[in-house]
Amino acid sequence: MQVGRRNRSLEAVVAEMDTERRSILWREWLDSFYLAESDSEKEAMLNEEPELFQTPWDAVVAAGTAWLARKSGLPVPSWTKKDGRRAEKPWWCGYKPDSPLARINWLIAPPEFFDRNLFVSPSFMYRARMPAHWISPEPHWMKVLRRKFLV
Repeated sequence: MQVGRRNRSLEAVVAEMDTERRSILWREWLDSFYLAESDSEKEAMLNEEPELFQTPWDAVVAAGTAWLARKSGLPVPSWTKKDGRRAEKPWWCGYKPDSPLARINWLIAPPEFFDRNLFVSPSFMYRARMPAHWISPEPHWMKVLRRKFLV
């Protein structure tokens, strides 16, 4: 089922240099993955190895692909483990490294991201079309910290 004009290419995500547009392409790619009708279609999307562009997004797409493969029960593509698929410097999605919320992401980043020097909340991968049982319940301590730092 194809809904609208969804991005189905990881290459398009990493090749885009405009930060806002790249984020949109990433979310569109996730939507396409979650809407895929079969495991073989999902596996084909995961196996597409994008070119390296020497940006943190080389690591982001590798981590996201590995996370999706694990959650889907599909094999993790070998390209996600290649050189260049780990951020050289810590990457804090949406936060300055010294912010309290960035430190929280250091604690809660999914292992596929943490191992690649990427510190994101699990919600980085969440979309409305994602299977509901994939969503990890937020621990109470996390809710307390969010309230404290977001108020």
